[in-house]
Order: sequence, then structure tokens, then C-alpha cells
Amino acid sequence: MDQEPRYLVAGDAGLVVEFADRIDPIVNEQVHALSHAMDRQPVAGVIETVPTYRSLLAVYDPLVVGWAELVDQVSNRLRNISETAEQRPSRSISVPTVYGGEHGPDVDFVAEHNGLSVDDVIAIHSAVNYQVYMIGFTPGFPYLGGMSERIAAPRLERPRTRIPAGSVGIAGSQTGIYPVDSPGGWRLIGRTPLSLYDPGAEDPVLLRPGDRVRFEPIDQLQSTGQPVSWSAGQQVSRSAGLVKVVKPGLLTTIQDGGRPGYMRLGIPPSGAMDRFSLQAANSLVGNEPGEACLEITLLGPTLEFSSCSLIAIAGADFGPTLNGRPMETWSSFEVQPGDRLSLPAAQQGCRAYVAFRGGIRVAAALGSRSTYLRGRLGGNQGRALQAGDAIPIGQTGESFAGRRLPSRFRPRYPLTLTARVVLGPQSDHFPPESVILLQGAEYRVLSESDRMGYRLSGARLFHSRGSNIISDGVVAGAIQVPGDGNPIVMLADRQTTGGYPKIATVIAPDLDRIGQLKPGDRIRFAAISLETAHDAYRSYRRNLDSVRSWAGGQPTGPKGGGF
Repeated sequence: MDQEPRYLVAGDAGLVVEFADRIDPIVNEQVHALSHAMDRQPVAGVIETVPTYRSLLAVYDPLVVGWAELVDQVSNRLRNISETAEQRPSRSISVPTVYGGEHGPDVDFVAEHNGLSVDDVIAIHSAVNYQVYMIGFTPGFPYLGGMSERIAAPRLERPRTRIPAGSVGIAGSQTGIYPVDSPGGWRLIGRTPLSLYDPGAEDPVLLRPGDRVRFEPIDQLQSTGQPVSWSAGQQVSRSAGLVKVVKPGLLTTIQDGGRPGYMRLGIPPSGAMDRFSLQAANSLVGNEPGEACLEITLLGPTLEFSSCSLIAIAGADFGPTLNGRPMETWSSFEVQPGDRLSLPAAQQGCRAYVAFRGGIRVAAALGSRSTYLRGRLGGNQGRALQAGDAIPIGQTGESFAGRRLPSRFRPRYPLTLTARVVLGPQSDHFPPESVILLQGAEYRVLSESDRMGYRLSGARLFHSRGSNIISDGVVAGAIQVPGDGNPIVMLADRQTTGGYPKIATVIAPDLDRIGQLKPGDRIRFAAISLETAHDAYRSYRRNLDSVRSWAGGQPTGPKGGGF
């Protein structure tokens, strides 16, 4: 090891172990050696780790392990590993690629930026036997090392909102392939028909660290990937009843406590944007706190019931009605066969959660029923609900009808929110003026915001060391700042790794409130210490436990640790 690693704070629940500031095979072996060591000898409280080019992200529960103890435990494992990681199995994969044209709209920029012809760029890019250094960003996205500096190019100043699956891109001296449709800031030079991700497969990603990749120029796209399987999203027949979707609303998905443990494959935890409201709704009907609910956004659905059920609605007030009769939120009530529940539009806040006694009985995908839209994973066929869908729900059992959550537990949803943040992990990539400005400016939530992240508009933040970093892990709440200086708050369906500097991270207790902001609402940021953030987290968890205890449940988190 040529230098001591740096231990960087990534919010109230993330530690970044940074080995170096370069892409290097020896550094990458050190990262994976630590990753293997922590897999063999887990640290209590560490939920998952994400190895990257030159760093390892550890996501942890601060109620189980504190920052100082975690650093000490990681340091102990570093002292006990060899300089060279265990040999990782590798394969050689050929990637047919159409370069340029509509499939590679930035190849001309890459050529001009480097004083080359387009043919030169194609020849140089396709001549290398690349190594997969890491998987991240989106499911199965391979970060490939070994690209020639002769075709290096900066990321876009403002990321595209949609890049088609199969696109081949360049960012700095990195190259990679987008396995699913997603936003992104890489320069696109081509596209492959090869399928790198199958959400229905037991092993959903094609490539793994250590594999070798060679790009093969072709003239036109032809499908060489396997057909997509939906086995992970099919409905379970074992259910007490069905809920028919008459109108789907703007965006209605199935969400639960999330699926931690797969970020190293590029698959985010997903789950409820507002965990408190999800848990409250479940508590009101007597479910486990992380049971699957419907998450509805801005404009709600109309649902028809085929059997008796007990339901509860928590979160934003959508003005719900049952057969035209107004119903109260934050309370449980019974429905009968043929009843129709309508949730017209959010009157306060952005998202509400509908819980059914016995839960939603779709099959779990990678341990969770949460819908990950960009990965087409979980929920109902990996997508938002559509008119005509029939959602299976569980047994009614003991009745909890008439339960009302006391007003002291009910959050309010102001149009302007102050969110607490912990600075870092790359706050040193910004001048002091920008760090101060972040804490004093007011930002507006843009309409391009979604479950992946909230794009903000306001005072521009400037970089002192450029707007690109070597891609590393991204925790929930990370505030990344691309080249245009407008911050983006990363949320439930976020990319798992990214290459824009992250000036600060919103603490976990305030992410629920951010999830209730709608386009046009305002947000401010206030920096606090890590110690204060952990105090706030303990208070937040006590409040969650109080809701469970009030509802007669046990103060334990959901299966999978989503809380």
C-alpha cells in the first residue's frame, strides 16, 4: 500500500475508505482485498459495502456501530490483509458496438477535444482489452479500466435525463456501458445490442470485477441479448383478495422497506421515499413496519376491492374518498367487496402510502417487493401500476379498524423545508464560498425530479478542483454537484456510484421530508456535525419505535433492515 487510506464521512450512515486518487490496477486490488476481508469477517452494523475504482463505501447503522469504532474495525482488517487480493475469476466478453451517428452523438466531440478523427477514436477505443474494475451506477454498469488517455473526455456539464440502454460512453479516462435506460453525464460514442442486465434472472448482471471486455465495431444494431424474464415480478396466487386498479394515477408503485445488499451490483435499495409514512400506515393495520404498500405520487389512483380488507392511508393528504364519502388519513378503516377508493390529488405533500392488512402479496425480487423502475425489478412486473392491474393482498385477520395516529406523531409538509446535512465526502472539492453558499441559499425543486434524485435550481455552486471525480459510492441523501453548479439530492432509486463531487449529505431523518417535496417547493440546507447527526438519528428511531409501540407492535425493524 503506497499511502495510508483516507476515511471520509458520507452522511450519518456512510464511510468512504479512499486508497488513492487515481485509477490503478494495484489500487483496485487493494479495494477488493478489503471488500473480501469485510465479507469474510463482517463488521457488526455494516449493512453493505460498495467497492469502486479506488475506494470502498461502507453503509452502516449508527445505532449499532459508531464512527470511531467502525474506522477502527476497518483499519484492523486492512492491517490483516495481504497487499495482493485473492485472484478473482475472470472471463473475456466481446461487446459488438455501433459507433457514432444517433447511437454515439458525442463521438465528434471526443474526436475534436483530442485533435483526432472519428475513425481514430473508434480504432483506439476498440483496440483495448479492458478490465472491469467495478460495477455500479445502475444495475450491471461496468466501469472499464485501461482506456487510452488519447480519447479521454470530460463529462457533460449537465447530465442527460435519459440515456438508452446499451449506450457506450466515456468520462475522463473511463469507459463503460449503460445496461438500462437512465440519466447520465458520460459522452456517448456508440451503442451495443448486448444485454448486460436481466431483472428476472437469479444472477441479474452479466459482468463482474476482473472480467475482460473487448469492443467489436459493427455496422448496425441486432439483438444479441436474451429475452427479459419477469419471474421476479409475477404475482403470487396465494392471497386473500385482489385490488383492481381502475385508474393508476400519475405514479403508483409497490414499495416496502427496501432491498439493501445489492449496491455492489449497481442495484439501489429503492423502497419508500417516506419511510415514516410507510411504517405508520403498516402499524395502523397491524402489519410489520416494512411490509409492502402502495406509494402514490401527486395524482392518486382509483382502486376497487374484490373482498373485505382493512386499509390505512398515511403521508400526504390526497383527499381520499370511499364510494364518494370522504375518509380520514392516518387512520385505519374497513372496505367491502365492490368498494371503490379514490385518491384524487395531493393537497399537502407529495406522496402517500396505502397499507393493506396482510400486505401486498407479489413475489419478492432479491429479498424485497419494492419496485425499482429503471431496473424493471420487483413490484408488479418492475413497473408502475396500470389500469386493469389486479394486486393480490393478504389475509385480513385481527381487525384494527378505527385506529388513528395521534397528532403528535403526524408530520407536516411545508412548502419550504430546511434539511440538515453533514459536509462531505468531497466538500474539499469546493471553495469555502460555495460551502457557505450551500447553507445560505434557497433552492427550488425542479420538475425533472424523481425517485432517483431531486434536481434543484438556485445559487450556483462552484468547484475548486473540477467537476469530475473518479467514480465512487453514493449514499442516500448525497448532494452531488455536476458541472453546471446546480445540486442534485440522491434518493431511494439513486445511482449506486457516481463521478460528480458530493459537497454534503442530507441526514437520514430528513430524507422522509424531502420525499414529500413536490416540484416548485423550496429547500434550504443547514450543516451539522456528525455527532449531532447521530443524535438526530437516535431520536428519529425512537420516534419510529414509539409509533410501533403505540400500535401494539414490537420495536424491531423490518426484514432486510430497511429502517
